[in-house]
Amino acid sequence: SFDGVHFSEELGRNTNLTFAAGRAASGVWQADGMGELDVDILYGAYTREFPTPHTDSQLRVFGLGYHDGRGALKVDNRAPSVAQADRSNIRIGTFGVNYALVTPLPYIGKWDLVVWGAQQIGHWGSLRQRANSALFELGWRPPVPWIHPWLRAGALYASGDGNPNDDRHQTFFQPLPTM
Repeated sequence: SFDGVHFSEELGRNTNLTFAAGRAASGVWQADGMGELDVDILYGAYTREFPTPHTDSQLRVFGLGYHDGRGALKVDNRAPSVAQADRSNIRIGTFGVNYALVTPLPYIGKWDLVVWGAQQIGHWGSLRQRANSALFELGWRPPVPWIHPWLRAGALYASGDGNPNDDRHQTFFQPLPTM
């Protein structure tokens, strides 16, 4: 969990601005109740809805800053002795955009589309971070009474690092995997 602040403001009927900053708490198993980890996040997003009489759609532009100053062992494709010796902080900025659309199809239900993409820059310890990820997903909700299932298909791409001997870390890092 995180201790921090969260601000969200509706700017008109269809626009939202969100900001959050937090520092990781060590968790419920910490006996003193005030322990903290040297892990920080900073998040901002601008979201705009584009409703029409027949469709709902939303565009979001976002940025997420992640800092891990614990000097912990980094898991990457370098030799274990090299990765263990790297005690530099992780500082990564993730910037991206996503778009979602839901529209009805007469007599056959609703369909939706989600497109998401992000670019990462910063430092993975002593390595330069340059990574990216993208997602494309389609869904269909047939008009089945009482259960309303969504059937989905999609594809996810996330970059990886194939060269352990350069000064770059190109594996996309998911900073907040449980959110």
